[in-house]
Amino acid sequence: MIDIIDALSGAPAWRGSSWGVIRDRQDSELMQQDIDRMVSPILEKFSPLKKKR
Repeated sequence: MIDIIDALSGAPAWRGSSWGVIRDRQDSELMQQDIDRMVSPILEKFSPLKKKR
């Protein structure tokens, strides 16, 4: 689960989640690849609100 918090108000602004298994690996590079595979699709769905000026 990834929560994005509004820095000014402290209120939750967005939440993304996924479900899966990240294996406990001896090789930190392989573990990072597993994490990236889980996190990237979640963050692709994040589109911050753009303020009109």
